[in-house]
Amino acid sequence: MTLDTVQESSKVLRTQAPETMARRLWFLLPLSVYGLFVLQGGATGVLLGRQVSNQYSDADSVGALGAVLALAALAGLVSQPLWGALSDRSPGQWLGRRNAYVLGGAAGAVPFVLATGITTNVAVVAVLFAVATLATSAVAVALATTLPERVPVARRGTMSGLSGVAQILGVLTGLVLGGAGSIRFGYVAVLVVFLVTSLSFVLLAHDPSRSACEELQATAPARANGKQRRLPPWDAARDFYMAAAGRFLILFGAQSVLGFLLFVLRDYIEVGDGSIEDAAKALIPISAINGVSTFLSAAVGGYLADRFARLKVFVVISSLLFLPAAAALFFLPTMTGVYVAAAIVGLAFGTYLSVDQALVALVLPNKDKAGGDLGLINIANSLPSILGPAVAGGLVALTGSFRSLFVMMAVSVLLGAWTVRFISDEVR
Repeated sequence: MTLDTVQESSKVLRTQAPETMARRLWFLLPLSVYGLFVLQGGATGVLLGRQVSNQYSDADSVGALGAVLALAALAGLVSQPLWGALSDRSPGQWLGRRNAYVLGGAAGAVPFVLATGITTNVAVVAVLFAVATLATSAVAVALATTLPERVPVARRGTMSGLSGVAQILGVLTGLVLGGAGSIRFGYVAVLVVFLVTSLSFVLLAHDPSRSACEELQATAPARANGKQRRLPPWDAARDFYMAAAGRFLILFGAQSVLGFLLFVLRDYIEVGDGSIEDAAKALIPISAINGVSTFLSAAVGGYLADRFARLKVFVVISSLLFLPAAAALFFLPTMTGVYVAAAIVGLAFGTYLSVDQALVALVLPNKDKAGGDLGLINIANSLPSILGPAVAGGLVALTGSFRSLFVMMAVSVLLGAWTVRFISDEVR
């Protein structure tokens, strides 16, 4: 297949989108995203840290948590493209080719999340949570295909905004639930939310069968000799790869601090009596401030993106908003500084998440293989929430200073904003 054919195919496939969508999807997709990130935020943001701190000293717990999260990051890195490619090839004659993976992933995660909650050995915890991540990755990839496959282009900014709100509120809810009671209670609580929201999506959100999707694909140019590439070629999918790089850098910068917030509060801010329990309690007002800020900015950002049909400018603006948050944490090691940073991060995250998913849906190189492509790019969405804290732990252990995290955050989001300039001008 020639390069011209690949480029033409990519342009045609980008224009394929449903003209209408079920009204219930406005509620079901954000709800399922919320549940997924309740589980992820509760586990990576609080519960794993509590388990590690029970077994290690304050100095050693930072590095130990980093190792636990690094193993989970590896599991997500390997599994997400695999789940996406497998769902592309699924027949989907019963639940639908994507919904089946939401159900299977949710069910598969249950025993390993529960086992993680009752285990005290940190090495075993690391293995169990990594296996749980393998299962939840299937849910993450399947949900990611909803925007390009079931939502009209003119509604994607708004839907992306709602999903962005749901993602942040999910993480914050997970932080609250993870610190509200015992470790076992925290795992059960976040797991119940995850299961209820996932099952609601499977049962109520209609998923077109594979045959129905293939009818849409028939309008796209045929691939020569029936051959397909395992990865989209760079020349035909540069926008796709740059969007993925930008997403990873921005979310990595943010999650390197947010995912490590429990130890920031305990060891850098020294909240309360310096215990992990007081640090967990301090997350509640922080979550409230951040949640309100995120909700407002995501709702407005998604609407404006649809209203003006512009995406890239919102990505740049939201990325740069992380810089004053990093500065507040660097220069104000107090709860006041944390509150200011929480409000600013909410503005940045809400605006960013309200448009980035719509941007990614627009630059997919192979609409007929959305699962495989989104499996690749979804690594940039979920991996930072695990890899960020892991790298943060190593950086703090190496430098002996939490301020290095805020510098890393600033550098990462600046690089993420810079990648936008490499996305072609035809993508606005």
